Amino acid sequence: EVDSKLDPGHYVKAEAQSLDAGGTPTAPQGCGAVPFNPKITASSTSRAASASSGLDFELGLPNEGLTNPSGIAETEPEKVEVELPQGITANPSTAAGLTACSEQQFEEASITNPGCPASSKLGTLFARSPLIEEPVEGAVYVATPHANPFGNLLSLYIVASAPERGVLIKQAGRVDINQTTGQLTTTFDGLPPLPYSSFQLDLHEGPRAPLTTPLTCGAFQATARLYPFSEPSTATVRTAPFTINSGPEGGGCVGSETQLPNTPSFEAGSQTPLAGAYSPLVLNLGRSEASQRFGAINTTLPEGWLGKLAGVPFCSDAQIAAASARNGEGQGALEQASPSCPEASQVGVVNITAGAGPDPYPVQGKAYLAGPYKNAPLSLAIVTPAIAGPFDLGAVVVRVGLYIDPNTAQITAISDPFPTILDGIPLDIRSVSLNMNRAGFTFNPTSCEPLSITGQETSTLGQTTGLADRFQVGGCQNLPFKPAMAISTQGKTSKASGASLTVKVSQQSGEADIHKVDLTLPSVLPARLTTLQQACTEAQFNTNPAGCPPGSFIGTAKAITPILNVPLIGPAILVSHGGAAFPDVVFLLQANERGATIRVDLDGKTDIKRGITYSRFETVPDAPITSFETILPQGPHSVLAATANLCTSKLSIPTELTGQNGALVKQNTPVTVTGCLKAKVLTRAQKLALALKACHSKHNKAKRHACERAARKKYGPLKKKAKRAAEK
Repeated sequence: EVDSKLDPGHYVKAEAQSLDAGGTPTAPQGCGAVPFNPKITASSTSRAASASSGLDFELGLPNEGLTNPSGIAETEPEKVEVELPQGITANPSTAAGLTACSEQQFEEASITNPGCPASSKLGTLFARSPLIEEPVEGAVYVATPHANPFGNLLSLYIVASAPERGVLIKQAGRVDINQTTGQLTTTFDGLPPLPYSSFQLDLHEGPRAPLTTPLTCGAFQATARLYPFSEPSTATVRTAPFTINSGPEGGGCVGSETQLPNTPSFEAGSQTPLAGAYSPLVLNLGRSEASQRFGAINTTLPEGWLGKLAGVPFCSDAQIAAASARNGEGQGALEQASPSCPEASQVGVVNITAGAGPDPYPVQGKAYLAGPYKNAPLSLAIVTPAIAGPFDLGAVVVRVGLYIDPNTAQITAISDPFPTILDGIPLDIRSVSLNMNRAGFTFNPTSCEPLSITGQETSTLGQTTGLADRFQVGGCQNLPFKPAMAISTQGKTSKASGASLTVKVSQQSGEADIHKVDLTLPSVLPARLTTLQQACTEAQFNTNPAGCPPGSFIGTAKAITPILNVPLIGPAILVSHGGAAFPDVVFLLQANERGATIRVDLDGKTDIKRGITYSRFETVPDAPITSFETILPQGPHSVLAATANLCTSKLSIPTELTGQNGALVKQNTPVTVTGCLKAKVLTRAQKLALALKACHSKHNKAKRHACERAARKKYGPLKKKAKRAAEK
């Protein structure tokens, strides 16, 4: 724009044009003769595999013609694309303390003020031009995700200046991420036509460097495509080779990821290892950079390490689906601010670290109790907002099926596969820590025997490694063990219907759980062999208990436990096991806990010696009960018979109850006989009357007098009035 002295303040716009020798406008000629011979070098700052790394990138232009009066100045690139080799990816660790530079901050950058905050800085820039002595220096910053000129997840801003010369360079660059492999390609388009001889960009190195090196050793190369101003439609391609020559953490090199060991660390235990106490369950899984990456995990908890479901609502399938739908960029903050699952269903937290280097980035998720999943009666829904520094990659949901062993009540947790890459950024999960810290939820066994927590970790390559950690609680001797037992039978029996038996065991809160029960039935209550012969086969029971013969169903049972909202109820079934002389009595107990079917099998071994029936429950689950009651009724399939009048028999059952803490209660439990007619209590006068009546009916006159004298002597002396009434 040009201003004149005659009309000051009135600028007239003029456009520069190329003119030929006659002054006629013409297009520039000889573009094909303009030299363009760029040279690049590029390499990771770390030569170790699977390590946090910076990047050293340099572009050189000889530009000899710029200072040679007879030469032609070299052109510069208008557009540069730099493709890093596959295996070099974005490092989540760099997000710690990282912020982003907004578009406004970038626009406000000046020669004296870079505009972007120092916390958004990823590296430095250094350029030289043969036209000036001073270098042009600056930095590269991370742009606000999606709120940048390209509207994408990852973009860069370059701000550089030479203050002494009044030079300011601002440039935005786009980073494209391969969603499957994480490969990075950075593009700077519309570069200024400023002559320079070298351009050097260095991304920070160190524990929180922005890149992660490949998992394996070998030769790699970065590829640059440079489009010169002289011919912007044609790319000049340059490559920059470099090598990774040491294994992760200074170890030996491997040629493929499958050669890496799968050696995770594993720790698990109770925060307060006191028998029977409520205590958070803590489980830690970790790995070094030299180990294969996590794929999934399953763990089996020790017997007796359970959770109290009563009073804890489920996170419904619909609510879990709502959390899963928040998997888009920017929606992690929404899940964080307004969780999809109700707070009342939260039972713990999950702490995860991700990224290369000694300080991987930490994120936290929440563990919610949920209902049936993949044939498991219960599950956990672990919801983690994937927010790292300025990046929000949405919410991640991982389900964990909770399977219950019907014989021991042990819980086996089997996770879905862990996520490995989000929006092209490999997560590189380094550790997973589960803390079931809901107050009054998980509680310890009441057995102080040495136990273990076992499981398996599966890597992303499908290789499995066994997990195990020793587990033991203390303080069992301080637990009381005073179970109460009541046994009854009906007095009226028959050969066709046999005899009944009702057994009820109850316990108070805070007691050691029952481990074993031994009962020795009275000889007058023998087992009915005709019923034992109708036992269900083991194969049929394991396939479908409902298909067992009707004659094998001999009664019912009901267990009330404080850890469930509903009781466990079910049939008592005779089940024959191979090699056993007599069938077992298996109580198949089930509870429908809000749509979740929880099953526990109590297996009682049966033995008969010399007509005496022994019933032994040798492995009762270490779980608290308020009461357990079984009713074995009379009927065509009654399991017991009666060989004497039960109403006139004084019955008791020798009983041994062993606690999980080793305490023993040994007693003779009396058997209450119900349904018998009560004997009428007679006075002596009434007894005398009956005796005299018997004398009259049984004897002739000669013997009658002797009988009467004996009766009067036995029941006398009576008052005259009572005696006369009795004789009358």
